[in-house]
Amino acid sequence: MRWIALICGLLFTVTIGHSWAVDWSWFKKNVIDRIELSGSRTFGFHSHAVSGDREAFNSLNYYGYGDRRWTDVGNMSFAGQKVFGVATFRATVDTNRFSDPNSQHVSIDYDKKPYSIHLGDIQGSMLNSNRFASFQKTLKGASIEYGSGPLRVKGIYSEAKGTPRTISFTGNNTSGPFYLNSSQLVPGSEQIEVDGQPMRIVDDYVIRYEYGEITFVNRVISPTSTIVISFEAYGFNSSRGTIQGVGATYDLGKFGRIGVTGMRQLTGTSGALSTRSELFQGAGAPSTPYFLQFEPLRTRPIRVLLNGSEQTENVHFRFDLDNPTIFFFLFFVPTTATIEVIYTPTPTSTVDGDREVIGLDYSIRIGSGPKGLAVPGQLDTATKSKSSGGEIRLYQAKGSLKNEINPMSGIAKGIDVRYDWGDFRFRTSTRDVPATYVSVESRGFNRNEKATDATLSYERNGLTAELTGGASKVISQRVGSGGEPIFSTADLKRANASFGYNKIVGEPWRLDLTHLDSETSFGKTRLDSASLSTSRFVGPVQIRVAFDTQTGSAPLTEGSSTVQKDIALNTFKIESTYNPNKVWSFGMRAGLSNVRAGDESGTGQDYSFVSTYQPTQRLSVNLTYAKSDAGQLALLSGLQTGWGLGYNGNGFSGGIGTNFEVGVTNANILSLRTNYEISESLSIFALLDQTELTGSYSSNSKTNRYDIGVDWAASESTRFGFSINQSQTEFIDSPIRSNSTSLSANMSARPGKKWSVSSAVSYLLAGGTSDFAQNNVGFDFAIGYNLSQKQRLQAVYRFGHSTGFLQQDDEAFEFSHVYQLWQGVSLVSSYKYRNVVNLDGNPSGMYKSSGFDLELRIGF
Repeated sequence: MRWIALICGLLFTVTIGHSWAVDWSWFKKNVIDRIELSGSRTFGFHSHAVSGDREAFNSLNYYGYGDRRWTDVGNMSFAGQKVFGVATFRATVDTNRFSDPNSQHVSIDYDKKPYSIHLGDIQGSMLNSNRFASFQKTLKGASIEYGSGPLRVKGIYSEAKGTPRTISFTGNNTSGPFYLNSSQLVPGSEQIEVDGQPMRIVDDYVIRYEYGEITFVNRVISPTSTIVISFEAYGFNSSRGTIQGVGATYDLGKFGRIGVTGMRQLTGTSGALSTRSELFQGAGAPSTPYFLQFEPLRTRPIRVLLNGSEQTENVHFRFDLDNPTIFFFLFFVPTTATIEVIYTPTPTSTVDGDREVIGLDYSIRIGSGPKGLAVPGQLDTATKSKSSGGEIRLYQAKGSLKNEINPMSGIAKGIDVRYDWGDFRFRTSTRDVPATYVSVESRGFNRNEKATDATLSYERNGLTAELTGGASKVISQRVGSGGEPIFSTADLKRANASFGYNKIVGEPWRLDLTHLDSETSFGKTRLDSASLSTSRFVGPVQIRVAFDTQTGSAPLTEGSSTVQKDIALNTFKIESTYNPNKVWSFGMRAGLSNVRAGDESGTGQDYSFVSTYQPTQRLSVNLTYAKSDAGQLALLSGLQTGWGLGYNGNGFSGGIGTNFEVGVTNANILSLRTNYEISESLSIFALLDQTELTGSYSSNSKTNRYDIGVDWAASESTRFGFSINQSQTEFIDSPIRSNSTSLSANMSARPGKKWSVSSAVSYLLAGGTSDFAQNNVGFDFAIGYNLSQKQRLQAVYRFGHSTGFLQQDDEAFEFSHVYQLWQGVSLVSSYKYRNVVNLDGNPSGMYKSSGFDLELRIGF
């Protein structure tokens, strides 16, 4: 709430400075009408007498805050757009323990020339005129920029919120999912390349930021391809430190532009490790994963409570062997159950000392081309100017790491040249970044290397051609047993020729030829690739086909040794879409990939079929079938084509800390979903879903699920609902089986203007070979009466009876009075009673409580 007070104080200060006398209409137009409030929040006072397991009461009541007499729970957002014409602010205050811990956000922006000020949670950056002293990172602090005429100055002072990481790994003959060994990624911070080609979100991949999970779209990543990902991840037990920096540029007109940058990153104090508690609702079948927000520190205790009862690892639940943030229950967990996990997050800081960077750069335009200056570090291949002209850019930076064990310092130098004439574009870059050069941590694809690359491209009348070549001596860094840095050098040479023809819209041709040579301490890798793709319309059917072939030789890992092997890869892909009319639509994708390494070979398959039938707005039927099998040779262990050299920790950003092989998840999925609105008052839905997942990062299980439901609005004031669900789960190579059948029915009615009644009944029958099967029946009933337009009485009764595992009776009663103070604001006083009795006599999770609550509820 102190941020809200700060915002109000700033607005008040601006008001006084703007005008001594402001009439109400002006104030409403420029302040009130420009501010939006949304969300809900509940401030509560609780006075309860509790006997029995107090820890269970704390976990299961008041969103996990049962141990607090005063609570503040909810999510409220405040947003102002150009308040007083200059100030923009955003604030999100979230105290719900079921929510993302990083959803808290406060920022204030002031933009009135020549000043631009940003406070709070910001995307920090310098002027970024020097590629070696550039900066892009999520911060919590202040950024101030001044621009007038040819001069621009920008300063930053902030606490670092996220940890930048750049990692690389090879594909596995599937489209994913790929896990990054990091959770809680900063949304939008990721940059992804596959074999040097940039990927775009939605078009090329989808990402789950909470779990660090990436799945590629309509693309299988072969075992000879390298994925490089740069991103930021929030840290919990990490020494964030501070970022300080100032940069300035001065435009000299026809004599060019000069820039100066200075940055410093100071490490914070690590302090003691902290524990955190996270809440989950039950997710049903045991094949369903649960995701922790951060990676747990396995040397510290991890407690998992189910409805307040302590669970045992590898008896009641297990953690995934490859992704430590994922865990599974070994039995069906009802959606009414509450799960609490108490653990210590693994420290994530990668900063090993204070860092300091001083940079100088100079750029000048040549010829009569466009006056815009290119972004440093990019070849600007998108420029399509027909005139002649370009730019030369020189940059240099000194970076230092200051600590007592391994201080380092180095000077990085580089030059970029771009020139356009007519239909031709030329780009070249050379850079020298020594092993001892260290920059302030930032995401991106910079690395320690001596490199030169060049690109010549041509485009005219639908024809495109591009020739690219480069050579690099890449420096990789790892940490020795004594904490000292150990550097190794690898050579990389690459050449590429691309040709395309797209004279007819929707029917392009493209041919790519690539040669790669890399040499590391493990041996030499050679890879020659050719790719041909096209798209054609055959009547209403669009067909896209592609053929890739690769041959070469590489050192591969076999146990503890490295063996040089010949490798080959042939891949064929076909996709088609067919929309014969407005009722039907079809989509198909198929891919075959044959991999050979020495005497071993394997064939992977990836295909899917999607069909939609929608004759009217009231009826829709969707069928999906997908099968992904990576084949017997899905991984070429130890393969390094050169694209990923020098990442996983360097002078610019941290890596994953450990080397890992990307696992494989094979999938077989069939889903049929139907929605039918019989009339305006009656609708039904049905679902058939069969899912089989095997391999790494999965539950190694097969689940069959069937759902059917009915919703009936009998009148304007009366509504009924009914649903039945059945699921069967069997674990691969395990005798454990789990099945469940659940039924639910609900009713709501308003018999008159003042009365309201609702009730719900649920029944769960669980079975299988597990010792933890549980049957459950539950009943809810609520009745309300409006005393007046602003006052309401309500009584709620709930009862649950469970048998089998954790057998218990759970009875609760609540009587409340609601008084509406203002639109969206209510004062609620209530009496609550709850009695949880374990039928097996186990005291864990059993308690009785009663008492009074007074709550102020706000909703917009």
